[in-house]
Formats: sequence, C-alpha cells, structure tokens
Amino acid sequence: MLEKKVENWLRSDDRTRDNDRLLISFIWWNELPNDLRTDDVKRLLRLFSGGLLSNPESIRRCRQRIQEVETDLRGVSYQSRQKNAGEVRKKALSDKKRIV
Repeated sequence: MLEKKVENWLRSDDRTRDNDRLLISFIWWNELPNDLRTDDVKRLLRLFSGGLLSNPESIRRCRQRIQEVETDLRGVSYQSRQKNAGEVRKKALSDKKRIV
C-alpha cells in the first residue's frame, strides 16, 4: 500500500523524485484525517519539506549511535531483541549441525 502511494507521487509530481522530505510531506498530508488538515499542519509540513526541521532518519540514526555507546539509554525492547537474537542464533546453529 505504501509502495503504491510512493509510486503515485513519484509519477504525479517530479519534485518528489529528488526531495524525500516533500514526498513524505505529501504522503503524511494525505494520510491525515480531514479534521487535522489545518493551516498549522500545512506550515509544519512546509518547514519539514523545506529542510528547516531535523530529518527523522537522521534523528533515528543519531539515537542508535548514542545508544550503542551509552548502554544505559537503551530501551526495553533492546533486551528483548538481544534475547531473541541469541535464541535464533542457537536454533540456526543446531539446524546447521543437523544438515551437515
């Protein structure tokens, strides 16, 4: 579904081919319920698409780098993922031994 939305915007507005922020803004605007489509939201999305607000992907990458070093800043889901990764690793190794 999202892939189709992205493709439609890429086809309908050439500017979105070189501006991820504009593409994101258009998609977010169209996903909003009508009662939230206000002038304030429109201004916010213009600021975002114009590069005047921090890029969400950059924020995510920065968070990851900080949490990699500052282990006390990791969330609860980190421990869960690490536990699951260990279990998946063990299962993969045991499956590999059975195949070999």
